[in-house]
Amino acid sequence: MIFLKSIIGFVLSLFKKDFDGPGLLLDSPEVLASLPRHELFFGASGGTPDWMSLCPPFRYQGPTPWCTAYAGTSIASTLERHETGKTVLFSPMELFYRSNGGVAGNYLVRTAEAMKDCLVLEEDLKTQIPSSWGVDVWKEYNSKATAPVSVKDTGKRYAIKSFASVIPNKSFLRDALVQSPLMLAVGVGKGYWSDPAPQPPSYSAFHAVELLSIDYDGSYVIFDSLTQKQDFDGVHRLASNYDILAALSFVDLPNDWFLVQEKEIKKKYPGALDNYGMKRDLGLEQRSAKALTLAAKKNPTVAAYIGRNFLIYVNAVSYAGYSIQDVLNSTTSIRRGGKALFDFNKLRKDNKIL
Repeated sequence: MIFLKSIIGFVLSLFKKDFDGPGLLLDSPEVLASLPRHELFFGASGGTPDWMSLCPPFRYQGPTPWCTAYAGTSIASTLERHETGKTVLFSPMELFYRSNGGVAGNYLVRTAEAMKDCLVLEEDLKTQIPSSWGVDVWKEYNSKATAPVSVKDTGKRYAIKSFASVIPNKSFLRDALVQSPLMLAVGVGKGYWSDPAPQPPSYSAFHAVELLSIDYDGSYVIFDSLTQKQDFDGVHRLASNYDILAALSFVDLPNDWFLVQEKEIKKKYPGALDNYGMKRDLGLEQRSAKALTLAAKKNPTVAAYIGRNFLIYVNAVSYAGYSIQDVLNSTTSIRRGGKALFDFNKLRKDNKIL
């Protein structure tokens, strides 16, 4: 018990008075993999909007770990101005606490889910920035951010209809920017305020930002809620090789998006979905699913691809003689801009690498 208390004390000491960390907790690969994939529903045309010109005024998150809420409310304001021409500000404080943000920060997906419920106007529940951060401050502001039902009802018309996960390479990110600015998860380390920020050798914290565009040289143009510069307007750049850890696109999916996704997968992999004509073994499938989930954790760059066709790969490993490494090799090939290495409708022994 004493050891446990000392561990808890150490963790809480990380959020002492001078805490000034961005405050993003990384979503697990399984959570991201469970989301609809952006590329299945992508259909926007007419070029990418100038999201930078549609950004709301810069707002600083101060010593709080509210970066996810600032990114979310900024994206909502950007989309609202794109649609209506009006600049509307939403309360980051309210969004952070309504999406169950904790003393150490919050997750992208929790934030996006809360944005689907409603977005409370800043004028209805003003964001108060504390002068310091800690457990007591978190408790105090948690109580202040409880919007009344009438205020939430007012904010429902601004709710985001849905969102999707975007595979974080430049090709998919560029495509997704036609639809909306993106919410990114990035690491923050030494040199973050260089222009552009170089890829750091290690991260001191994780951070959520709004991606506005990808520049001609491949650098990422973001809207940030941190600043160390006077008169900072929120626009910042990350180097072209900067790691993008996760990305969400805010899309107006059709009501039947799930049926469309199911239909597409069934059309592509009828043999695998039929268990290759073999009798089902639930225990075997569970073991394969567990092994694939572990592989996705260890290989986060291909986790989205594994999640997109998770049932296909479970059946391929369970019944068709494929190994976990076969799945990783095939998804890595796709991740690098190539094709799947195998036709997963066929047994492994009958399958040549494509």
